[in-house]
Amino acid sequence: MPTDPINTEDASAAMAAASASAIVIRGGGGGGERRRHCRLPAPLLMLLLLALALARDFPTPFAAVDASEAEADADDDDDDDDPSSVENKCTLYLAPSSIPHAGLGTYTSIPLSPRQIVGPPEPLINVLDLPFHTSPEESNGALLADYDWAGVDYLAHLEARKVQAMIPGMGAAINSHPGLYNVAAGHPAVDSAGLSRYREEEDDDESNSFDPLEPGDPGVGAFTYYHSLRSLAARSLPAGAELFAHYSDPYFLDRTDDFGYIPLAQDFDDADRIVTKFDRYLSESEGTERELNEEQLKDLWEMTVRGSFDADVRTKRLREALPGTVRDARRAAAGTGTADLSLPSHVRGLEWLEKYGMCVDTVRPGPSAIRQAGRGGFAARPVAEGEIVLPLPLLHVNRTLLDMRALRPDPEFEGRLLKGKDVVGRQLLLNYCYGHKDSSVLLLPYSTGSANINHAPTGDGANVKLRWHVPTSTSTEGEEDDTDDEEEKGVGAFHHPEWLDLDASDIFTKMKTGLLMELVATRPIDEGEELLLDYGKDWSDAWNEHVRDWPSKGPHGYGNPEKNRPYGYPHELNEDKFSPVKTHAEQTEEDDDDGGDPYPPNVATACFYNAVDEGHPLSPNALRRRIPVDPSDPSRGIVTAIEIPWDGEGMGELSHPTLRPCRIVSREERVNDRDERNVGRRSVSFETTELVYTALMEPWEGDIPDDERHVVYDMPRDGIALVDRSYSSDQHLGGAFRQEIGVPDGVFPEAWKDLA
Repeated sequence: MPTDPINTEDASAAMAAASASAIVIRGGGGGGERRRHCRLPAPLLMLLLLALALARDFPTPFAAVDASEAEADADDDDDDDDPSSVENKCTLYLAPSSIPHAGLGTYTSIPLSPRQIVGPPEPLINVLDLPFHTSPEESNGALLADYDWAGVDYLAHLEARKVQAMIPGMGAAINSHPGLYNVAAGHPAVDSAGLSRYREEEDDDESNSFDPLEPGDPGVGAFTYYHSLRSLAARSLPAGAELFAHYSDPYFLDRTDDFGYIPLAQDFDDADRIVTKFDRYLSESEGTERELNEEQLKDLWEMTVRGSFDADVRTKRLREALPGTVRDARRAAAGTGTADLSLPSHVRGLEWLEKYGMCVDTVRPGPSAIRQAGRGGFAARPVAEGEIVLPLPLLHVNRTLLDMRALRPDPEFEGRLLKGKDVVGRQLLLNYCYGHKDSSVLLLPYSTGSANINHAPTGDGANVKLRWHVPTSTSTEGEEDDTDDEEEKGVGAFHHPEWLDLDASDIFTKMKTGLLMELVATRPIDEGEELLLDYGKDWSDAWNEHVRDWPSKGPHGYGNPEKNRPYGYPHELNEDKFSPVKTHAEQTEEDDDDGGDPYPPNVATACFYNAVDEGHPLSPNALRRRIPVDPSDPSRGIVTAIEIPWDGEGMGELSHPTLRPCRIVSREERVNDRDERNVGRRSVSFETTELVYTALMEPWEGDIPDDERHVVYDMPRDGIALVDRSYSSDQHLGGAFRQEIGVPDGVFPEAWKDLA
């Protein structure tokens, strides 16, 4: 924690004036307020004045562990230290959260080093333009909104106008504590798992080509292409620690009415500084005439806390961050820290996790053996028949929330879309939900690995099944105890079986999660075996019909048959690190004889760049000059061109720079290093070169002023990505398969069948 020295000179004048003054102390005691006068020595008043100044005036850096800081401090070898290598040991548990009334949380059972992988990699499912297609009032969208993430943080935001990313695993199952943030997500991989919307044919010259008029794989667009999202420890963690993500300050600020004045990271940092100075003063006073008795210490801490509180909202949060007693203040100063002290039970013992938790690292992702399925889930360790493979906490969603309607630009408000009445498609998220054709209730499981369980191609091929939580499971021991303490109840205590008897309309009034299913092995499963679930007859019939009709429906999307330039997959182009990125001139040149070679029409260039704001000051090496918007048309005015050298900031796996459309202006070869080596009797000179680019940045959500143009030069290839233009990827295909996973009769509640 910070250990700023106490500056006694600043308070000397106040000390002299107040040395004989009476200080009024108000405190709670018994049933009412007590009021008395006492005479304080000048040093105590000095400390009080310093505490007042501390709490209100000094600058405070962000207290949470910054992911880039963890990245810089970590050893490179930790990046490959996968906890799943611990043989037959559960490394991740779902259990009651240490945060009161927060429901379930996720815990590590092994110690973690900075940047060490936490749990299995996960898929990310994009929900597109949800505010334009429907509204929370219509379809219970508020509950879903509490579990999604901003698409811009996961390089998915260019898919549509508004992208919300669902991460149905740790991204939904871990909570947040502003002062104890300890896990950060990296960047997902993006690819189609080898599927293509066009059929590949072999020409006479034995070269492969794609016929844009012939549909290819019927599975394109039916599963998410965003996968292998890794969670990494942002700092060292002990075994048993609850995992906390960074929800961002606005998440808590917007929910003050629900949560109260929860301290933010900056408030915990302020509180750490206050208790540190308080503790230092007491330590320096021990054994001197300034040493205080117990009651004086209590009064002094009370004044310190009150001195850091007024009507300002931020200081309300600061007061909540300060310990309530002198003992706790000194404990926090001794190294615990105020954030850690605010949640003393966030580190659990292994015995507690095994008693009250359920293992959730049992499924590993990998390429599925089932054609058209993309990626699948595989057993991380052997599973016995009847054993729980995964607990499945469920997010209940109204089916209509995933309806997509035709959108058109609002002529009155730029950037807003208007929806039509007719449903023209469904969100991809539907394919990951459990449901029944006769019900408007959909259930999204959000246990780690649950999104990777595929359908068994044959009826007898399934090795897992769904069931509602069974209270007698040993992994939820304690849930039936007569106690109100959530920490002394198991995972099953958060399942409400009485909801199964409610009408569907009543389910949608529940604005919190409260349902739990289990994925159970129907036979012994070997380690590494793919886990397969029977999705039901309705799903199978829908898939078979889709495959049958696919050749006639075809992939409705981008393509240019006249020039034989069909849709191109950006991930395939990005894998080629040796070919230079095409400049804007090369892409717009139509005469191939003059060097023009444009990308497929769906492919655009994008660059990693954080625009200038308070947190990212403009580089001192930036050059400014005034230029016309259009040299051929002076009437369009003048703008400021800002030329900024590439600094590579924020390009690590744990950082999230803004990926924005950009125009590649030029490229050149740059010499990086020169070296001389002796070869025999001769001295040979070596040099390494790389291509660097100059790019014009496009604004993202207004972060570049209209009268500025940001031009970044010396940008390496890693700073550029080829991406799908908005609304052009396979997820937007009009004929892509959409169908929920079927829950069989006898398991799906009869009371929910409101569409029968």
